[in-house]
Amino acid sequence: MSSKNVFVYGTLLSRYFNPRSGEIDVHPRSEVLRGFRFERALLKNYKLLWCNTMNYPFITASQGYSVKGEVYYSVGEETINKLDKIEGVSSGLFEKATVRVLTDSGHEVEALVYVGGQTLRSLSNCPSYFTLIPEEFEER
Repeated sequence: MSSKNVFVYGTLLSRYFNPRSGEIDVHPRSEVLRGFRFERALLKNYKLLWCNTMNYPFITASQGYSVKGEVYYSVGEETINKLDKIEGVSSGLFEKATVRVLTDSGHEVEALVYVGGQTLRSLSNCPSYFTLIPEEFEER
């Protein structure tokens, strides 16, 4: 079984700031990544969007933007299959991409990321964010 690094930026974060409620949340779907080693990382040339009508954010390729998130290391196939289901890959809601992220420890690593599928990419007037990581988490 092979493993991959996985970059997350929204409700899969260990804790995230929900701009819709104004609260710091831990989403039940993030439980799938609990136990894996992770660190903060930056994904360049992508934009983080969260439409007011949706319960989750998505990213899309966008030159000049960056997204801060977490990279989880050595995630096994079984967990990636679970993530595929959570992200609706089979329905086209999200698509998987391989990207390079810069970690807070200064390393550039390859990671799998879930980007918005065609339907999500067609949405307009969604507010954009640099990160949904809570500020107090940033200070650690």
